[in-house]
Order: sequence, then structure tokens, then C-alpha cells
Amino acid sequence: MITKQMIAALPTSSWTRADYDAHNALNQTRAKLLLVSPGHYLQNTLAPQKETEALRIGKLTHMFVLEPELFASSVICTPEDAPKKPTQKQREAKKPKAETLEAIAWWDNFDQISAGKIVADRDEYEQAVACGKALAAELAHYGVTPIATELSLTCTYSDVPLKAQLDFITADGWIEDLKTFNDYLTPKKVLSTVYSRGYHLQGAFYCLMFKQVFGFRPKGFRMRCVEKSAPNATQTFELSAELLAEGGVLVQQAIETYRACTSFNSFPLYPKEVIQLKPWKSDAIEAITFA
Repeated sequence: MITKQMIAALPTSSWTRADYDAHNALNQTRAKLLLVSPGHYLQNTLAPQKETEALRIGKLTHMFVLEPELFASSVICTPEDAPKKPTQKQREAKKPKAETLEAIAWWDNFDQISAGKIVADRDEYEQAVACGKALAAELAHYGVTPIATELSLTCTYSDVPLKAQLDFITADGWIEDLKTFNDYLTPKKVLSTVYSRGYHLQGAFYCLMFKQVFGFRPKGFRMRCVEKSAPNATQTFELSAELLAEGGVLVQQAIETYRACTSFNSFPLYPKEVIQLKPWKSDAIEAITFA
């Protein structure tokens, strides 16, 4: 069992996202890149991927479910009746039109109101709220009560510093992760996504971190999933022991690759060899690749 006292005793218990990002260690996202190639990992450390619309909606959805008070106080969207935002040229015009002056005044006021907040466009905001409400209902249906949310963990494993930020854990030891999906949540499609996005590596990475920090194995890794489009259907998937074992092999490969690359300060891209492509079986699922 995990207790609130155990959580509070962690040196990372009060970490913010900024604290987590500033900590220099290997996380599951970059572990996946190492298995594409060390060169891709290095590029991400030098120039992290820009935030996409999908990532923004995912972050807003997580905040709505896991930090509802923060969402209510720090997220704002532009009203439907907002005037078109004036350009700098319009602002500097010697004789601006009356409607331009009204638009400038409206946006200046909105900028004051939204200062220090996350400004989302209406479509992103509404999609995040719809997904968030559906996920909250999914958790309520199963009676899931997180004992810790957005939990940062750090450890050293095989002389490699690791870090993870778990969406939430339960008192009985489950690691839970929220996922938004563009596609239908059928088992076949979700399993394909597990492989293509390396969610089995993520689950194994989190389970390893949990064991290192708390001293015992978690019950497992579950994904609470929601479709982004209406009716925002939800489904819960638990990664089997076999899937987590496959992910564990990839985690070990990533750790060994990280150690070798940092030791020699060498981060190669793909090997220089001709690779012959052959057809695969129609029911085969492509896993993430690694060098």
C-alpha cells in the first residue's frame, strides 16, 4: 500500500513541472528516441520538439482531470464573439477606423485579464473539457481515487540517472496514465498504438521507477483512454505482463545505449548499411525500432 506519508517523504513530492524538466536525467520519452537512434535523442536534447495541437489538448485534458482547481484558475479561452485581433500595422495607423479602435481596446483588456494564464483557442478548450469530463466519468465509474497526481520520481539505475512524471498512482499500487486518441478505442487499434508509440516501454519504465523508489513492484500499468471526437467514448486498458516484459527489454536497451553513448560522447544516427525490406504478415504489428 502507498500512503500519503510515503508520498510526502519523497524529495520530489513538491516538484513543479519546471523542477522536473530542469532535472538532468533520462526519461521514457527520450528513451524511445534512443531506440530510434542516439542521434535523434541528441537532437531532441538540443532542440526539443515544438508543442503541437495534440500535445496542447493532451496537457489541458490532463490538467482538467488531475488538477481541476488549477485548470479553473489558470486556463482561459477567447470568447466566441471576440473581434479579429488587430495587426501591428492597424495599431500604428494614423487614422484607424472606429471598429479597429474598438478591437484594440477589447484585446488590450483581454490581454490584461489573461496575463499569466494559459490562453487556449476555443476549439482546443472545448475539446479538452469534453475529453476531461469523459475521463473523469470513467474514473468515477471504476471508483478510482488517486493518492498522488503528476508525481515526479527520480532514481539511479545501473549508474544511469532516471526520471519520470506519473499521471497518478492509487493507494493499492496501480500506475495510471491518461491517453487521448484520434481513433476508435478498439483493442486492435489500441494495441497497434501501444507498439507504434512505445506505450509498453513507457509502462515498463514507470514500473521500474516505482520499484526503485518505493521498494516493491506496482500492481501494473493502466491506460484510461478517451476518443477526442464526440461522443468522447472512454475505455480502460491494462498492459499485460507479456507486454510490460517486452517494454522492459526495450528499457534495458535504452539504458545501455544511453550509458555507452554518454561514456564515449558519441551519438550516431542510423547505421550505414543497405536494408532490404520484405513484406510482413497482414496481422503483424510494427514495434518501435532501435539501433
